Amino acid sequence: YVDSKNRKNTHTFECKACGKKVNAQVNASRNLLRRSSLKEILNANLPKKKLLKILVKRYLERLKGCRSAPLELLKSNPYFRDYLEEFLNPRQGSP
Repeated sequence: YVDSKNRKNTHTFECKACGKKVNAQVNASRNLLRRSSLKEILNANLPKKKLLKILVKRYLERLKGCRSAPLELLKSNPYFRDYLEEFLNPRQGSP
């Protein structure tokens, strides 16, 4: 879940969606390792906005049909605002 509020300080990461707590540096290392296998970003020098779009879309694809408490959190998150409606209510004929 992408949210700047997840990282309280340089040592503490706490996910606002699920409550997972982990050392912030360990979490960052794991994210970099996972992202290194993404074809969309592997050999690209992407601007932050495009990278966030890819990460947000991947997160939403894992949560399709979500109607739980994190959904309200997603609705208030500016990173998700542009993409959430599209994933919750896909247009007919869209891939």
